[in-house]
Amino acid sequence: MHFRTPREAELVPVVSDAVLGTDAVSDGRMVPLLILDTTNRPDIDDVVRAHEIFQSGDSTSMLGFPSRWRHKTVCLGINFMRPQTCGIYLEFDIISQGCIVEQIIQNELLYIQPGRPGDRLKHNPDAPKVLVEVPFRDLAGVWDTAWREALTRDFRKHGVARREANNSARAVITEWRDLFSQRVRGAPDVG
Repeated sequence: MHFRTPREAELVPVVSDAVLGTDAVSDGRMVPLLILDTTNRPDIDDVVRAHEIFQSGDSTSMLGFPSRWRHKTVCLGINFMRPQTCGIYLEFDIISQGCIVEQIIQNELLYIQPGRPGDRLKHNPDAPKVLVEVPFRDLAGVWDTAWREALTRDFRKHGVARREANNSARAVITEWRDLFSQRVRGAPDVG
């Protein structure tokens, strides 16, 4: 991913996450929303404001692992080109934030909302946000393996036997997918 400035290549902190589901977006699937700390990144605020005015834009994105040997985190780079230029670099811990990555990959969508530390969607559900397309379904097989292996290692670290750790990791992933494969119908659902 090519960022235009060194500031764009710096990690943007995620202060909160949630999911939004409406039948108007993604046929009712739950789409992850990230509230980003834009205290030092007013350009992200500008991109979201520009999208409010122009309603659409263009962006490219890249999702991957910072290390090909040990998958502890997943990185997402988003490069907005229109109506305003801006680059955003995010990183997710596979154990604590794997569910977010799963939703991004399955839906190929993500909401970005500017914010400050302590902000939550429930405090201001109408805050400006932008819906970003992130087409990474082809990464799903690699992601499945990385997520299962990371969860298995975490269970093992907590004293669970190897076979049981692997089975538990598979069960967690299956339950997560079952829960968030449900579709919302009717009024917006904020979670």
